Amino acid sequence: MKYGLLCYDYLENLGNEIQSIAARRFLPEIDYFIDYNNLSTFKASDDFKMIMNAWYFHETKSWPPVDEFIHPLLISMHININNKNVLNHFLTEESRDFLVKYGLLVQEII
Repeated sequence: MKYGLLCYDYLENLGNEIQSIAARRFLPEIDYFIDYNNLSTFKASDDFKMIMNAWYFHETKSWPPVDEFIHPLLISMHININNKNVLNHFLTEESRDFLVKYGLLVQEII
């Protein structure tokens, strides 16, 4: 099995960087460094596991991942539900399908 780690090309939110440093300690090796801002367009050539910690929907283009090779562990996720654009993007069928597929139940948000 291969392993991926989220990386970031900005320093606005050091919390994401710190979470990736912590996630790296749980992985036996890093085969892919996946840019958070291009998560939805990243394509791997083999199955890989990745701890998916981050502030999602800061950039809606980073969600959901489309790579069929990813085996995510969805932890430490922050989603800004106070932003209507973010909320609408999070509640798309594509996003819900991804979350349900990998074991995260999505409740209706009112």
